[in-house]
Amino acid sequence: MPKLVNPESLALYERTVCFCPHVSRVTRVFLLIIVLKVLALLAFAEEEVCNDFRADCLHANVVVDPWQWTGEWGMFTYVRRTGDVSAHEEGAGLSISDCSDQQCQASFEIIGPTFHGEAKADLQIKSDTEAIAHLRAGLQEKCTLALAKTSKNQRSITASLRSGDCSYFETSGASFEHTYPLRAKALFYADDIPACFVGGSPSVVALCASQALSQQEHNWVTLLREVSGLGQPSLDKSAEEAKILGSCDAAVDAEACLSTAFYRSTQDLVARRDAWKASITDPGNPDEAQRTIKAIQGSYRHSFANGDVQGDKFKSTDTLRISLASATSIYVDVHLEFYNGHECNHNGVASYRRAGVFAEQLTDNQGKLCVFEVIPTPTGVGLADPTGICRKNDCGARGGYNGAAFSSSEKVNAPTVVGRSPATR
Repeated sequence: MPKLVNPESLALYERTVCFCPHVSRVTRVFLLIIVLKVLALLAFAEEEVCNDFRADCLHANVVVDPWQWTGEWGMFTYVRRTGDVSAHEEGAGLSISDCSDQQCQASFEIIGPTFHGEAKADLQIKSDTEAIAHLRAGLQEKCTLALAKTSKNQRSITASLRSGDCSYFETSGASFEHTYPLRAKALFYADDIPACFVGGSPSVVALCASQALSQQEHNWVTLLREVSGLGQPSLDKSAEEAKILGSCDAAVDAEACLSTAFYRSTQDLVARRDAWKASITDPGNPDEAQRTIKAIQGSYRHSFANGDVQGDKFKSTDTLRISLASATSIYVDVHLEFYNGHECNHNGVASYRRAGVFAEQLTDNQGKLCVFEVIPTPTGVGLADPTGICRKNDCGARGGYNGAAFSSSEKVNAPTVVGRSPATR
């Protein structure tokens, strides 16, 4: 019987046709055939509407166990250091977690020799074998990916483009369209998820399996990046983490060993940060300050060939003016130029500090500390921005202070003249 035939419609038919004494049997049969045909046409029309909205119709009342989708999917391989290219992982990974009803969170990561892609997505589960990943930038949906498994228990997921353009999340050569084999049902928690896919050492396995330890590592990495350029020698995140992981590979309890190692290293990093802050806050020797000011004060000019993305070539000029502000401080006015018209501009008063540099400390409107340093050197003057905050406040996208330097031979007696007019930041 068609879907739309129900007791109410049959009762109506009986009341209006079947029990009318003046209606002949032939007429009744004829009318019944018409009614059934109409109902069949209505059922067919309903089926056509359902086909137009097939996904919603088929899956509206389907109850799916999201556990069939959660886990770490994909494969990465370890690539050893070659020449100037440091050791790294290459491959494709898909993490699915935090499922509620028929919605999950997904993250894609693609790493190749010269390309990279990374995105988070809202995953809409349609069935045990079908899902749709919605990739958004803010509130705008950039693309969707269709995820498919050929069967409920298939140990891989194939992603294909369903709509839009995912290149917003990918550099040239990268694509999220891959087949991702199941790596683990348990989620990975470390900052370096590709390293978890590779696995291997007891320390890496322990780190990837523990959410608490992963959070400790994350906090340690954040602090390390904050202080890596503060003081000497500078710290390399990969090298420092390799030391910690290597020290715990032979431990009976790798997780406990790593927790202790991260704690101790964190204490060392805090001490390093505090010592650096004291060195650029505590006043330096006054006599040394006066001798240094006398040696470096003046105007400097450094000209060089420059260009922009349109192919134009021109000459740019960096300038630095240092003058006496007090017996132990200097007034600094610096203008630096970079490719494509980007600039850095800064002026202020920097005081001589125990570290042997002139430093100016400024707190931006987000409470972050900018430390602008003028560093006397045997050959001239260097500039530094150890926290990286000054660059964010003063410079265009291609600009920065670290590494900028003026030699004593570039000191001029004439007033400083800025090279090009202010350009796009």
